[in-house]
Amino acid sequence: MRNASRITTTVAIAVALAAGLGLFGIAAVGSGCGGATTSSTTLDSGVTTTSILSTTSTTETTPADIAGATFSAQLSGVNEVPAVDTAALGSATFTVDSTGTKIAYVLKVTALSNATVARLRNGKAGATGEIVATLYPGPKKKGAFTGTLAKGTLKASSLTGPLKGKTIADLVALMKSLEIYVNVGSTANSSGELRGQVQ
Repeated sequence: MRNASRITTTVAIAVALAAGLGLFGIAAVGSGCGGATTSSTTLDSGVTTTSILSTTSTTETTPADIAGATFSAQLSGVNEVPAVDTAALGSATFTVDSTGTKIAYVLKVTALSNATVARLRNGKAGATGEIVATLYPGPKKKGAFTGTLAKGTLKASSLTGPLKGKTIADLVALMKSLEIYVNVGSTANSSGELRGQVQ
């Protein structure tokens, strides 16, 4: 009887190991805490074994995470690609509202002649990127202008290009990683006279 007991124990262990190695049908039964995925196997004896397949988890930026965040950019011709020789300067500030779904912005310039457009673009310093939002669509400011060129509010519906259909949280994530810049065009420099990285 003792030998029979040992054989039964050995078989039970072998069956359990085989189940763990996937030799029996394993069915996923869901995710546990932290994104863990579990599997369950029922043996002929009626015993159910459960294994944790992974414990990976993902975190997502929510509106609450970015509420009240502020960013700014200092604009000059030197930052343009290629650099532009101009006496004009500028600055921009961005403030996320308390709901985390809107960004209030103010764009100011000094001695900028014939400003035509101002936009946010997706790109690191030294690179040229796609438009993701328009801050100032025109009309052209005739002559040298000093003051607030534009102010307003950006919402998810304001986003375009690679951010079309995305959220303000997605835009803020790019701002945090220094992948958004302000670009201001003029009659003399239609592709950009002033530029500054948002940070």
